[in-house]
Amino acid sequence: MKANAFHALNLLTDDQLWNVAGDTTSTPDIRFEALRRWLNPNVDRPDGNDGSRLGELKHRATKLDYDEIEEDDVEVFEDQGMFFDGEGRLILEVNGERYLIEE
Repeated sequence: MKANAFHALNLLTDDQLWNVAGDTTSTPDIRFEALRRWLNPNVDRPDGNDGSRLGELKHRATKLDYDEIEEDDVEVFEDQGMFFDGEGRLILEVNGERYLIEE
């Protein structure tokens, strides 16, 4: 699924946000924002629960070994643990583990 603007992300379901994050035809900024919103759907919750989905991420994404990515062939995005590899795949690094985000 492709999204062309940040405001379009406001209308998407959780599954659609995941698909936009994994869609290599969307722009990098849109993909990162879609993943950020998917990971933290309730950042501003008054009960203090940030709604982080790291547990769900581990079930939904493909865990990568470090040797599966050429270290000199990555594009880091704002030092948020998210980056693109040389194939344009979106990778998220959390707690020393890397996950491939796919549709």
